[in-house]
Amino acid sequence: MVFERTHSRRFPILLLVSVVLVSIAFSGAVAAQSPVQTDTVDVDGSEITLVLADGANSAAVDSFDPEDVEVEFGDDADLQPGGAIWQNPASDTVSFTLTPADHQDVGDTITFEVFDGADTETVTLTVVDESDDEDASDDEPSDRDSVQLDGSEISFEVADGAAAAAVENFDPEDVELSDLGDGDAQPDGAIWNGPDGDTISFTLTPADHQDVGDTISFDVFDGADTETVTVEIVDDLSPVPDDFVGAPEQFRAIDTEGDGELGSIEIAMAITENAEEGSVDGVEISPIEFAQIIDWNSNQ
Repeated sequence: MVFERTHSRRFPILLLVSVVLVSIAFSGAVAAQSPVQTDTVDVDGSEITLVLADGANSAAVDSFDPEDVEVEFGDDADLQPGGAIWQNPASDTVSFTLTPADHQDVGDTITFEVFDGADTETVTLTVVDESDDEDASDDEPSDRDSVQLDGSEISFEVADGAAAAAVENFDPEDVELSDLGDGDAQPDGAIWNGPDGDTISFTLTPADHQDVGDTISFDVFDGADTETVTVEIVDDLSPVPDDFVGAPEQFRAIDTEGDGELGSIEIAMAITENAEEGSVDGVEISPIEFAQIIDWNSNQ
């Protein structure tokens, strides 16, 4: 097993997570979550974060399987045979970089034991190749192959130096196009003159007579070439509890896991994104609405 020590940086979100977790604890009990909030690791390596129990005096990881994975710890960790220990952690999380062994491939798994200061748990991560998603746009101008029943944002890359880009020939013709940005609506689609940036986007909403499983096709001109794109209509949005205090789109913006539940870290990340971007995945949530959502979640 390869262990290395590297200098680590802690980000402001860690403090915010701490604040929100404490505030939720005072509001009421929240369902326990795994201290490692991911179930995947990139084939080229990923940072793994361990959320510590309240008042933890120490934390540790060990028993990596396979043993020849590469693990890089920061200088706040004490290296041990098979893993590492963090004594008196300076924050509510500790982290390390985990890289699969050379003989591992996408779909393989890595398991290890974590001690969060209170309990020990076995964690299993599946090896994935995150570059597959990044390279998807190289095959087609559109980066989606599906559209939600109630509408989705569709985006496509434009060619270098493109003077214009366009979409047209929608089938069926009565689909709805909206949120064109700096695009101009046309009778059969839309045109972007002198597109600003490397991508163009719009919201596509299926026609009223369409249902899950139906398709929508249209032509995309990226400034150099024209290609026909077909998207399938799906309805895989996360379920929203009937008694949720906010709007459904607010719940789904926070529920990044898509499991119909709001975790403490999900809420903390949403508050951070809202403070930095002014919205959560494009959805506006006010401070009062966040307070109401936290109070509602603590009583679930």
